[in-house]
Amino acid sequence: MAVQRTVSILLLAAGVFLLLLADMFSALSALSSSFASQRGTMLALGVAAVALGLLLTASTLRRRRHAGRSGEAGTALTLAAGAVLGWLAFGLLIYNVQDALVFSPRPLSPSRLERIATLYPQAEDIEIAASDGTVLRGWLLPPAETPAPLVIVFSGNAGEASSYFELSQWLPEMAWAFVNYRGYGASGGTPSDAALFSDATAIFDYLASRPDIDGDNVFALGGSLGTGVATYLAAHRPLAGVVLFSPYDSIGAGVAQDLVPWLPTGLFFRHRFDAAAHAPNATAPVLAVVGEDDQVIRPARSLELLRHWGGPYELITVPGGDHYSIYEDDEIWLAVQRFVRNIAAERSGPAAEEPGPAAD
Repeated sequence: MAVQRTVSILLLAAGVFLLLLADMFSALSALSSSFASQRGTMLALGVAAVALGLLLTASTLRRRRHAGRSGEAGTALTLAAGAVLGWLAFGLLIYNVQDALVFSPRPLSPSRLERIATLYPQAEDIEIAASDGTVLRGWLLPPAETPAPLVIVFSGNAGEASSYFELSQWLPEMAWAFVNYRGYGASGGTPSDAALFSDATAIFDYLASRPDIDGDNVFALGGSLGTGVATYLAAHRPLAGVVLFSPYDSIGAGVAQDLVPWLPTGLFFRHRFDAAAHAPNATAPVLAVVGEDDQVIRPARSLELLRHWGGPYELITVPGGDHYSIYEDDEIWLAVQRFVRNIAAERSGPAAEEPGPAAD
């Protein structure tokens, strides 16, 4: 019976593990449709393992009763042991793969570099030394006239900086900086929340000191993961304004907790990206764009960050918008355009309005 009980515990543990994994894949399906298909497989296997474990446990209980022994206590212990073991295994998995959940570095292929050189011949390759000596690489798209205001872009967790060059069309009178996080593109090093926060200030210091940049008119534009980096920068450097798409209060204790509700993610996530802790020191005006149906960074997370923000804020909630569709609305980019230009005009005097891309 001891062997049968051990097998029951292992089956129940495997089932609980797979069911928790299926639940996580269901939450992550908002990021990628591949998770949705994996969810079905994990769910089916999990249900089967739990069912077999329960049948074997029931069989053990019947055998003990036929032998004239009580088996209720042992049955309860078997069920509890299977559930706890499965939960611990799931927690160990999340702990070990958390870096892959938070970061998805994208390399730069030779063909991509050739395409950049063809489409954006004006792009200047830049290299910035971080505080620990790591070299960060990216590009500066200069405006026609200098010194010019600057927009620094901080992308999401799977973003390679050059893929956002088209955003510069909305504010062509400004310089735009696209620098890859460490470990992304051609940048060296390994990403972490502390490193990305520190790198943001190194990027600002390098760019704001350039003679072709108006250091008093530097803006940060962050999306998803990058909103925490932009928030940190706003708290530690004098930004003129900040634009955030799907901002969050915290990843470790917030976004991850929403996606993996069965674990206390705030206790063991190494990369907490605690943006709300820095937000009170961010006094620059901020424009936040939030998707009403965002299942990755839920609107409540964005509102919590804004509640802590130390300066004035504007909020645009996109009806029916999700984590990705909010970037596809020209009206949103026109609002970003107005927000940035109004601040730049107030800080440096009236400037001629230049049209952005025409709305479809």
